[in-house]
Amino acid sequence: HSVVFGGFAPNELALRIDDAKPKALVTASCGIEFTNVIEYKPLVDEALQIAKHPPQTIVLLQRPQSQAALQSGRDH
Repeated sequence: HSVVFGGFAPNELALRIDDAKPKALVTASCGIEFTNVIEYKPLVDEALQIAKHPPQTIVLLQRPQSQAALQSGRDH
């Protein structure tokens, strides 16, 4: 497995995804840094488009500060 911090740029996240070739990715809809809400799901979605070995399953914690759109059949 590979753990990265929430603000990773999509291209850097895609590199780590390709290195690990995960079957699943676990994330949250957003992160909170002081008073700022950082939306994670758009970064993850972009990274998955770039990655050559994207996982088939995304497990997502929906936080109340940002409700992320889910892709049917992939995101749970």
